[in-house]
Amino acid sequence: MSNIVVIDEEGQRIGEMPINQAEALAESQSLDLIQVSKNDDNPVYRIIDRGKWNYKKKKREREHKQTATKTKEIKFHPQTEQHDVETKMNHILKFLSKGHDVRITVEMRGRHKSRPELAKEKIEAILDMVGEGVRQDQPKSSPSQITVVVHPK
Repeated sequence: MSNIVVIDEEGQRIGEMPINQAEALAESQSLDLIQVSKNDDNPVYRIIDRGKWNYKKKKREREHKQTATKTKEIKFHPQTEQHDVETKMNHILKFLSKGHDVRITVEMRGRHKSRPELAKEKIEAILDMVGEGVRQDQPKSSPSQITVVVHPK
């Protein structure tokens, strides 16, 4: 039977020994023997409390996990009433405070397509309400909508 490399709870190398001797050593300390690395020549095992090790492992994973920025979209129309605009503005500000990008879209339907200046006025008013604490892209126009993406600073 081949020997394994054993590491103690503090991370210090104890040495090479047979697996049954390492299991007995872990049992005498009321700890667990956990395989850390699978080398063909000398697998590495660690003597440690399994619950504590799992907790630290999950904690490290949470710290390294990066939160992805999501792009949220809020749609308006040229005829959207002031109270609805205020409600949607609260949503935009909440999304920005959480670090999300927000795509603001003003859609034009039917006869509103013939008056794109109304949509431009609406998007300018919305951007004025959002304020200076954000970074915004250039508005993009298409025949049926105007879109601008707002990023938190």
